[in-house]
Amino acid sequence: MKHEKNNKIVNNDIESWLEKYKVTEMIGAESAAYFRRIEEACHDALMSYKIREYDGDILLVRAQDSYYNNEYDDDLGWSHFVKGKVDVLFAPGDHNSIFWPPNVEFLADKIGDELEKTMR
Repeated sequence: MKHEKNNKIVNNDIESWLEKYKVTEMIGAESAAYFRRIEEACHDALMSYKIREYDGDILLVRAQDSYYNNEYDDDLGWSHFVKGKVDVLFAPGDHNSIFWPPNVEFLADKIGDELEKTMR
C-alpha cells in the first residue's frame, strides 16, 4: 500500500477489497462511497495513533470463535502497553455474535463481575 505524506491511500487496497467482494453491487454506489470514506478515516486514525503505556490493569475480551486465536498470544500484545495485569476473557461467539443473545448474557455477567471487583 502506498501512502502520500498525509497518509491517504494511493494504491487503493480498499477499492480492491470493495471490488473483490462486489460490495458496490450489494449495497449500491452511494453506500459503498460512504464505506470507503469510513475505511480511509480508520486507516488514517491507525497510522497517526501513538499508543501510550497504561498504568493499571485491563480485562481483554476476545471472541472464542475467532480464526485468529491460534496465531497470536492470548493478550494480543497488550502486555507491552499495560503496566498492570492483563486478564483475558474468551467470550462465546465470534467478533460480532458475542454481542447477540445468548452470548451477550455471558459477556454482561462477566463484565458485571469485573465491575463488582473494582468496587470492593
